[in-house]
Amino acid sequence: MVKAIRYAIERHRVRSALLSLSLIDELTGLYNRRGFLNLGEQYLKLARRAARGVAVFYLDLDRFKTINDTLGHHIGDRVLLKVSDILIAVFRSSDIVARMGGDEFAVLAVEATEDGAALLLSRLRKRIDEFNEARREPYQLALSIGMARHDGEGRVRLDDLLSQADSAMYEDKHSKRKAVGR
Repeated sequence: MVKAIRYAIERHRVRSALLSLSLIDELTGLYNRRGFLNLGEQYLKLARRAARGVAVFYLDLDRFKTINDTLGHHIGDRVLLKVSDILIAVFRSSDIVARMGGDEFAVLAVEATEDGAALLLSRLRKRIDEFNEARREPYQLALSIGMARHDGEGRVRLDDLLSQADSAMYEDKHSKRKAVGR
């Protein structure tokens, strides 16, 4: 009987560890794409039930390939970790912060009013500026950021919010390129 209980406990521990590995990004410790989508759908259902707004932010590191190519992949990993630290510092513990893959990140901010979402975006940009002004690293952080909001009324899919935020992120990236080209 004791042996069976030990096996059951070990089986549960292994299952929990595998589940964690399937939802967590190994480098940053943030959720990965699967974790973001699974947990995000649950958050969205709760937000709908409570008629609470949500905001989805989609972020892409600008010139990340150049950092990797010129400074090395170990510095590229440090950049990803630094962005992760900034996102964790800016967003609330109740928000879902994820590395979607490569140099792309997403955040689902719950109970985000229009003003609240704008404030989060402002705090994020300020934190990036502060990091760059400190000049402690051999690189500058630059993020293209897109945001999509849902006010909690009616049905919306997480995929649709991600797609809208991704499109807004590409508009941000494109406007920066146009500004540099002038």
